[in-house]
Amino acid sequence: AQTSKAPVQRLADRISSIFVPVVLGVALLTVVGWSIAGAPLTGVLAAVTVLVISCPCALGIATPMAVMVGTGEASQRGMLIKDAATLERAAATTVVLFDKTGTLTIGAPEVTTIDAEPPTVAIEVLAIAASVERSSEHPIAHAIVRRAADDGITLATVTDFEALPGTGVRGRIGERSVAVLRDESASCRVEADGRVIGRITVADQPRPTAAAAVTALKRRGIAVRMVTGDRVGPARGIARAIGLDESQVFADQTPQSKASLLREVGPGSLMVGDGINDAAALATADVGVAMGRGAAVAIEAAPVVLLVDDPRAVAEFLDIARATLRCVRQNLTFAFLYNATAIPLAALGLLGSKGPLVAATAMALSDICVVGNALRLKARLARERGRVDGRVEEGAR
Repeated sequence: AQTSKAPVQRLADRISSIFVPVVLGVALLTVVGWSIAGAPLTGVLAAVTVLVISCPCALGIATPMAVMVGTGEASQRGMLIKDAATLERAAATTVVLFDKTGTLTIGAPEVTTIDAEPPTVAIEVLAIAASVERSSEHPIAHAIVRRAADDGITLATVTDFEALPGTGVRGRIGERSVAVLRDESASCRVEADGRVIGRITVADQPRPTAAAAVTALKRRGIAVRMVTGDRVGPARGIARAIGLDESQVFADQTPQSKASLLREVGPGSLMVGDGINDAAALATADVGVAMGRGAAVAIEAAPVVLLVDDPRAVAEFLDIARATLRCVRQNLTFAFLYNATAIPLAALGLLGSKGPLVAATAMALSDICVVGNALRLKARLARERGRVDGRVEEGAR
């Protein structure tokens, strides 16, 4: 991230590409103008002063210094940022969309009911479901497998396993084709040879910090929504528990519909997720944030990875992004004002006979100001980090 360029840095580079020939032209005109005025040596001295004072160091380091501070501070809080452009986009975030399972909830749902269709019995439904779900990364799959282990059920060998993002899983147990799929009336339904043999319902609990995360984002003027593949009832129950309006809950979403929803939101969107089902949405959003303990494909798709399993880190990340971009703008503004003020003074010979020495000192001071502003940001963020160090250490454990 520290070696990549944010869009604002590319703007500075384009300005520099124009700035350099302009300064050379000003230096040439300075010599010509003073020569016409009958003072060619003064003109040469003034031209040298222009060239020294306009060295675009401050302009060149304005963005990299701030990005280095922002990404470094984020990493110390357990937030890995893959490129500098992400920080700039994150600073413009207006809407945050959370996945539910494993993000706003603990991600360890438990089986609550198993309804078997005669002549199949509940233990057979659980055994088939757990056998095929054993190879899945979804939290519901983990809940089913844990329940089977608790009940002492021996799992069968599954062949031709296939994960169907947003739909479920399927495979073969011996000669039977089996599947565990989304269902409208339960968490999932279990099928064998195309026939429904039972349904399984699981329940999850909200993270203890989920309500605080929602409140923190709202306090910053950011809209919060929940986007989940779960059914409407459980999704709204979690929303009520964490202080999220039910009108902002989008349930029964597939990976494709999640991505479509992000496209509808448009600029300023940030998606937080952890599963295979979230990968497309993470890639579609302006900024994708993956939970560090999530699926590998989600981590690969998102430009930001949270190593702490705490949704409050999203608000902290946005604070860092906004502070970093603000520092970049301050640095660039200072660099522009410095050159706009100092170059005319140098060209007019107002810096005196020691103009080049004064110019060198001023140029060095401009760099010090830019670096100092970045260090000011670093010190401020470090003080704020002290309030959350305990949570970061707990999340790391």
